[in-house]
Amino acid sequence: MKDMMGSYIMTIKNIIAVLLLLIIFPSTAFTDLRVVPAVIRAKAVCGESYETTITLLNTSKDTVEHLKIYLEGNQRNIEGKWEYGKKAGGVMSMLGWTTVLPETLSILPGKGANVIFRMEIPKQVHGDFRVALMVDQDISKGGKPDLDKKDTDVDEILLGKRRAGARPEKTTIGLGHYFRIAVPVVIRVSRASGSLLKMRPEVKFAKLKIKTADEGKGTIIADLVAENTGFYDIQITGACKILHGKRKSTLKIADLSGEKILITPKSKRLLKFIFSDPLPAGDYIASASLKIKNRGLEKVAQKGIKIPFRIDSKMAQVLAKLAAGNGIGGDTPHVPLIVDPGRISLSNRGTRIKPLKLTVTNPTNQTLNIRSIFRSASQSKKNKPSAKITPARLSIEPGKSERIRVQIKPSGKGPVYGRLLFAVKGMGGSRPAEVPVMIVPKGIKLNPSGSIADLEVFSTKDGKSVRISGKLKNTGNAHFDDISAEISIKDFLDNPVKKNRASVSRRVLFPAEKTRLFSDFSLSDLKDDIYKAVFVVKSKGAKTISNSFRFKVDSESDKVVRLVD
Repeated sequence: MKDMMGSYIMTIKNIIAVLLLLIIFPSTAFTDLRVVPAVIRAKAVCGESYETTITLLNTSKDTVEHLKIYLEGNQRNIEGKWEYGKKAGGVMSMLGWTTVLPETLSILPGKGANVIFRMEIPKQVHGDFRVALMVDQDISKGGKPDLDKKDTDVDEILLGKRRAGARPEKTTIGLGHYFRIAVPVVIRVSRASGSLLKMRPEVKFAKLKIKTADEGKGTIIADLVAENTGFYDIQITGACKILHGKRKSTLKIADLSGEKILITPKSKRLLKFIFSDPLPAGDYIASASLKIKNRGLEKVAQKGIKIPFRIDSKMAQVLAKLAAGNGIGGDTPHVPLIVDPGRISLSNRGTRIKPLKLTVTNPTNQTLNIRSIFRSASQSKKNKPSAKITPARLSIEPGKSERIRVQIKPSGKGPVYGRLLFAVKGMGGSRPAEVPVMIVPKGIKLNPSGSIADLEVFSTKDGKSVRISGKLKNTGNAHFDDISAEISIKDFLDNPVKKNRASVSRRVLFPAEKTRLFSDFSLSDLKDDIYKAVFVVKSKGAKTISNSFRFKVDSESDKVVRLVD
């Protein structure tokens, strides 16, 4: 929701001004209802009464809209998703001192109707409060049910967008297709008119934890739970460092996932720091540095949290597989190096490229002898750029870092694609540390395009899962950067059954290169039937790529899963 989409903040005096953020809901197949305003955010004083008018407009030419109007609590859960429900909770809940009238409405085509939202704020109340004004289509009095739907299908809308979520319990099964609209109301109540919030944010933090990431979501996650024990919204920003266990030198840094976390009063949020690259076996320290403030104010509190942790050889192998996407080379260990930056992407003018500077860090407890090369991705000898690396060979002590300089010279006016590779002496069976290099001249028009082929489906060795895989090929003349992929399964009626994020062997793909995509689905989620597997691949600056195939699950057959023509 991103802080209610940046809606206007203003003081309300007896009657809340309706000069608030206006978002018009677009006409869709299920409703022609528009709401003005779509968000209410305001300031108030405890012990006073307020009201405002919300206008509902029926833009349909021939359909009467029958509506139910009511209020629900509006709160984020620990994962940050919005939840709605009847949670009164006494005077400190906005539901205890707000009302809405009327509770039912019928609006003729092309007409509008007003809803009055009222607050009777208790004297002892202060802080940030939320409620959602809910507008349901009452199809028991009319409407256009979709008889092709087996069950009731609810389209929930928040701020003009469809809001995904579980079907509410109050849904009447079998009545057909209807909509629900939530109008968020956010009120800051102060003790006296014009008073400023001066107190520090009130927050508790749990212990910092280190865990492995899920497939396709980095390698290491440092997380902790923050609890807002006060009455005002708090915002948290920050970063987490991984330090060498003995020398205390910085090896990796990850920003807080989500960048700016909003925690509503009396609630908890899970803060995550996601590291994409693996760590070798060794002893480390995770050190989180957080900045906390009450929303809307400049006064900032700081909090530092540290925890030592160890990665054994088995865990190091797991992290290496996660970094490789469990694809090509997923079982091959990486050399124990950390290179910053992890990728180089430049837009260059002319044919002269400024020297690139990188930092290579040895996170282990032994001295490493390192050799570096630049491997061009060009398929043509005449278009291959040259590169001079200084120094090309170096020795780095435990926990120390060294800077290297790379001067790349293009052979023409086209883009430069290649990879800087860093190998360690005595570790010939390990995968080199790899830094993709993408240098695209300004004014050059490129065509990033690709295809998904070699689609497969088969049961895993344990017989409990179905593996769906394919290969993404770069068929254009530009690179794919920051590749992400999803594989979804649909039944024979094209209804969604399951969706997983796919593992990707390479996040950067140069022209003519391929990368493997795959994900495992539990057979317990798939009864005997015919399904469709849909691949969807996205990359920065490129069009979405998709492909699909059909397969059959038959638990009585020798081949439990197979392709269907």
